[in-house]
Amino acid sequence: MSHIRAKNLVWDWFDEGTDHATVSIRPAGWQVSGQHGPSRYWLGTDASGVTNSVSVAVVADSKTPELALHRDTTGWHWPDGTLVPDSAAALDPDIACTALTNTLPIRRLGLGVGETAEIDVLYIPVPSLVPGVVRQRYNRTEQGYLYENLHSGFRAQLAVDSDGWVTDYPGVCRLKEPPR
Repeated sequence: MSHIRAKNLVWDWFDEGTDHATVSIRPAGWQVSGQHGPSRYWLGTDASGVTNSVSVAVVADSKTPELALHRDTTGWHWPDGTLVPDSAAALDPDIACTALTNTLPIRRLGLGVGETAEIDVLYIPVPSLVPGVVRQRYNRTEQGYLYENLHSGFRAQLAVDSDGWVTDYPGVCRLKEPPR
């Protein structure tokens, strides 16, 4: 039988309530489910930490359809097989309503202090759920990670714990409970 660990995380958002996430960590990859206000999200990764599926729904708005995408080596696809343009290199999603998706590349990249990586991500804004590829930079510092969205110019110094869980996202959210 495979070993399964579960993490329950709660981030307090400074202006927008709380984000609850449950992460099941298995040798074959992660399964994540979470909720932030009316927004619910689910994602799965493979054993290397590359995300292979993501879904987001805004429960309070019946006019906003659920977004459901899967990833293969050619990029992110809608259920009908349509490819999200320019998404082949986007290994991680960035769902706007959770800091959990910043943890995905942090853990997957495994940067040492002073190292930097630029990556493409599939950015999913909430509540519009219209995905697009954006370029981001993660620079490992003594204090955590300097995160930059190269598309918008947004920057934040993210604090993380020893396992790479985002614990403080200045001006956005802070981890309420330590990971279990």
